[in-house]
Amino acid sequence: MPSLKFLHTADVHIGSANGYLGHLASRRQRETVATFRRMAQHCETNSIPLMLIAGDLFDSNKIDTSLVSEVFGIFSEYSSVKFVFAAGNHDPLSSDSPFLNEKLPENVFVLSTDNDCLFLEDLNAKIYGRSFKSVFEGAFEGFNANIAKDSFNIAVLHGELMNSASDYRFIDIAKIEASGMDYVALGHVHLTSPVKKAGNTAYAYSGCPEGQGFDELGEKGALEIQITDGVLKSKFIPFAIRQHLLCRIDISGAVTTEMVISKVIRHLKENYGEDFSNNLYKIELIGKLPADFTLQIHSVLAGLSSLLFFVKLKNSTEKEFNYALIAKEHTLRGIFVKKMLSRIDAANGHEVELLKKALSLGLNAFESEVDYDEN
Repeated sequence: MPSLKFLHTADVHIGSANGYLGHLASRRQRETVATFRRMAQHCETNSIPLMLIAGDLFDSNKIDTSLVSEVFGIFSEYSSVKFVFAAGNHDPLSSDSPFLNEKLPENVFVLSTDNDCLFLEDLNAKIYGRSFKSVFEGAFEGFNANIAKDSFNIAVLHGELMNSASDYRFIDIAKIEASGMDYVALGHVHLTSPVKKAGNTAYAYSGCPEGQGFDELGEKGALEIQITDGVLKSKFIPFAIRQHLLCRIDISGAVTTEMVISKVIRHLKENYGEDFSNNLYKIELIGKLPADFTLQIHSVLAGLSSLLFFVKLKNSTEKEFNYALIAKEHTLRGIFVKKMLSRIDAANGHEVELLKKALSLGLNAFESEVDYDEN
């Protein structure tokens, strides 16, 4: 039997509000469409005849119609690729679904809300699957599939493994094992998983091709799968235009806003290469700064915002106070430091760190510069 090669993607979430990005939100929406286009282009360029979309292509069924039109235009543009879609909980196959209300190009196939099977004769492949019909759906009951051993048997499902209480279609691994499929392309979990096996059936989550926030960090993409003579090979293909990244950057020794910005940019360039400015960053500034330097976090943010696509900052720096000297002052500040040092000396374990943090915050308060933000 000849080999079958396909791209497995899911959770593209085109039209996501991206509210945390402010004025950049609409730009990210367009970039997500561009990422979907790159996946289609990758298929065409590399002679991959099939793309499986395991749900949540759209963030909802009520997104901007121009985005829907652009996606359907991509389907038509890459006519050499067959697109097979199983709707997810964000874009269920309900009465308002674009896949029911728009004319589908001939190369687009939508799996129904009942267990469905599509035979792609030119690929000798049977594609099984089931779309969500509403936002919430109960456990997947499994396929009553008449597996043909002389063809490829692939399933496309959106749902959640391991959580039997899930409102988003619990998929029991035992059902995967019993399915007899060569591969089950899963969607719903935004983190790419390794290809695993349940009995003789391989399965994986492709993850999302673009991160949706700072809980979805690092490189994102899709899975390229090839099955030849019963042997399955997988390869992760990065597609994301930008990465969401968390960084802790030590700015010890900085004495000006410009020095802080310079230290941050140097760290990002060294760790993320020449294209570092394209990413989205949540940065925690750490280290010790001179007592006479007041870190103006909003000035640093303004400077970095002109150099980076998106950045959020948290100030966790400490000042290099001479506590012993301050404790000798005949001032309210001196009394505070003296009492705190005494409490620290008498404390144990985790309490010591909490008291040290309280001492640092207290001294900053005397300087009227506390800007403690946990976000």
